[in-house]
Amino acid sequence: MNHAVIQIAMRYVHIICAIIMFGIFADFSLLFLVRAAHESRQSSFEDIGKHYCGRVGVWAVKGCLILLLLGASI
Repeated sequence: MNHAVIQIAMRYVHIICAIIMFGIFADFSLLFLVRAAHESRQSSFEDIGKHYCGRVGVWAVKGCLILLLLGASI
């Protein structure tokens, strides 16, 4: 019985690790965005991008949001 449980756990360990890593990366990106918004005193993604990178930052933010939304819809 214990051998079967260990085999099942080992089969799904990579999925569990991936979920944990995605959670950690999401947390870091949220902290980064909050800090950038606070320091730049901007309230939207596009405004933050414009503040730090100018026109290129606005286009980068728009492109990333489009890719995110397309990826989420698939």
